[in-house]
Amino acid sequence: MRIVIVTLGSRGDVQPFLNLGIGLREVGHDVQVATAENFKDLVKEQGMDFIPLRGDIKKMLSSPEGRKFFKSKNPITLVHRMKGASAELLQTMQDDILKALDGADASVFSYLCGPVLDVAEKTGVPCFLGLLNPVLPTSEYPNFAVTLKNLGPHLNLLTYDLLQFIMWMAFGSIRDRWRKESLGLPKGPIFRRIEKQQIPVLAAYSSYVVPKPAD
Repeated sequence: MRIVIVTLGSRGDVQPFLNLGIGLREVGHDVQVATAENFKDLVKEQGMDFIPLRGDIKKMLSSPEGRKFFKSKNPITLVHRMKGASAELLQTMQDDILKALDGADASVFSYLCGPVLDVAEKTGVPCFLGLLNPVLPTSEYPNFAVTLKNLGPHLNLLTYDLLQFIMWMAFGSIRDRWRKESLGLPKGPIFRRIEKQQIPVLAAYSSYVVPKPAD
């Protein structure tokens, strides 16, 4: 099978997927890695084909606008700064992911590469979410990007929807326009897309560290 791994972020976001790629290649698959240009040499050193994705998330977050993003406590200001810092990166990433998955038999993608879900919805290519952190909705603990305090089952679950709503406020219009113009798809769901599309999840952390939630 031709398997395309799609991942963006820091080296810590990319390296585990390269290890997965090595394992897939060793059992006979043709593995290609779509990621930022600054990881080209790292991918090639592992003997896998490199597909460039425009946009460097690490560079974006270290920019003046990116640094302001982390200082904002006002939700409206936060959304505005997220959109300002990341809009161009998202637009080019969407187009590059669509191109990278052309002819793929399957894809494994990181949490930051959500456009893979849209391409899979359009083309039917099987895709698998690779998680390095426990970020899918559960009532057992809150989304750690929102709070570290256990709020109880109902509020814990709402923290995941809250973060997804903020992301939709920032990037929903960009995503929906791309879905319509490039994929011919209607507006996508805001909440719990992974569950609705029944995407298999590869959790790259031990159940001794984070036990699998009952839900």
